[in-house]
Amino acid sequence: PTQTASTAPVAINPSGAGQHLVVASYPGDANATSAPVSLWGTPPTTTTALAVTASGTAASTVPAGTTITLTATVTSGGNNLTTGQVNFCDASASYCTDIHLLGTAQLTSNGSATYKFIPGPGSHSYKAVFQINGYGATSTSNAVSLTVSAGSATLGQTTTTIAQSGSIGSYTLTATV
Repeated sequence: PTQTASTAPVAINPSGAGQHLVVASYPGDANATSAPVSLWGTPPTTTTALAVTASGTAASTVPAGTTITLTATVTSGGNNLTTGQVNFCDASASYCTDIHLLGTAQLTSNGSATYKFIPGPGSHSYKAVFQINGYGATSTSNAVSLTVSAGSATLGQTTTTIAQSGSIGSYTLTATV
């Protein structure tokens, strides 16, 4: 006897980002379940915003030696996302890799990721790049500028003296500042 398998095509559109495992089963036979196949859902659209603060206040210019906090907030459909990571980067670079990557932070339960550091003097431009996972939604913030003024050394009054000892052809000089 010959048996013919029946097929039942079904159009499916997985909701939600990421991987979804799907199996087929035949209710007439408890052993008739297929191996799972992977389907990928369309990643949601995300928006990443970046703020630069110093001591809790928005900053665009700071003195040298100031600790800066970069805070990225990631939303999708008006809701804060709480999973994924944010790379903080030099916005003048095309890619957020190597020396252009300042640091990475995980999103927290309030939908933000922070990175603290002390930038060197000069003009800087930063961006935040969100990546939920290798297959999910990404977004990049607008560039945010920061100017760090050059440090000024405060010098006190100095005195320098020199003394010599020894004899002709073999002297020792001692300088004191």
